[in-house]
Amino acid sequence: IHCAGITNEEIENNKEIAIYKSSTFIDYIFKKMNEFECKNFIYFSSIHVYGDFINEIKDESFSNPKSEYALLHYISEKNILFNSKKYDTDNTIILRIPTVYSIPKSIRKINRSKIIQFSFLISLIENSTIKINSSGKQFILFTNDRVISEIIENIITNKNKLKSKIYSVSGENIRLIDFAKKCRKILKQQFKINSKIFIKEPNIPSSNFKKIKIKSSFKIQNNYSVDEYIYDFTSKYLGNKTHVNKNSNHILLTGATGFIGKYVLDE
Repeated sequence: IHCAGITNEEIENNKEIAIYKSSTFIDYIFKKMNEFECKNFIYFSSIHVYGDFINEIKDESFSNPKSEYALLHYISEKNILFNSKKYDTDNTIILRIPTVYSIPKSIRKINRSKIIQFSFLISLIENSTIKINSSGKQFILFTNDRVISEIIENIITNKNKLKSKIYSVSGENIRLIDFAKKCRKILKQQFKINSKIFIKEPNIPSSNFKKIKIKSSFKIQNNYSVDEYIYDFTSKYLGNKTHVNKNSNHILLTGATGFIGKYVLDE
């Protein structure tokens, strides 16, 4: 499962590495896969490979990358499909995913702190402000790591040989400004943090922007909302106890390192 794809930060800081990761590195991965007789491969690409989102996007929709970021993901895909055929893999799956929100393992060591799902909240907590360098009326398509994990599980447990296949992953459309307002509202109500939002181009009409419509092959129910994510991220960032969903099933095991407890924990 190849998650080490190209990021905007790499393109800005070291374009040679980004190009290497979309070409030579792909060849290396498949060569090693072949040595270990690994026949199944999943790659995390981006919905931005499709280019414009004027019409509804389907798995087979035409690719038209408009940025270096999208183009390098597209080149990665082409190299993956070439190597898949070369080494005759059973399943080579490319997932074109939207913006993903998830709680980092180490909240204080986020290596991509400038992406909006992190930067908005960090800016509100640290500076009590969010600065949006646009109208904020464009739509962002959000999904989360739990949905992605379930999709991966569906692929892995599928006993049919899919060969080479590209799938698009859908999500929830939220305007950038509405995401900022959600962050501000929850931080004020739940954490008593007052903040302001500054917009560079507030007068651009909302009608200029359309929702990102993706018809995905995967019908996964999202059980982790953006609101819950905002609360959990802020709780962890501030060092509070992470919010527990009361509808979930939780087990408290005491003596987990004891003679019997460790076996119970394993099971």
